[in-house]
Amino acid sequence: MTVDERVAVWYLRYQRAGYELFDSEAEAAGVAAAWLEDGSATVLGAQYADGRAVPAAQWDALSAAQRRNDSPIVIAPRTVLRQVRDPFLWRSVDILDDDVPAWLGVMDK
Repeated sequence: MTVDERVAVWYLRYQRAGYELFDSEAEAAGVAAAWLEDGSATVLGAQYADGRAVPAAQWDALSAAQRRNDSPIVIAPRTVLRQVRDPFLWRSVDILDDDVPAWLGVMDK
């Protein structure tokens, strides 16, 4: 069985919650740090494959990336497939890619 090591960064842009998936925590934190630096998004936190959701203020990798300030930004367009709620503000979010893991977000009950 393959272990899913991707990390989702949850954010707000224009008062709408969204996410981006990254292959590693370092990459996720680097991009999140860039968003915070350039003001393009408010970072809510990170969500891991095991379901943990870590608020931005408690996300050690984000703090480290902000100190390093070596943040590449590469974001590909996505297509809407389903909806979940973000694990921080419980806002409805479109799932935009068929490669998105089932653990992302919180499903409505």
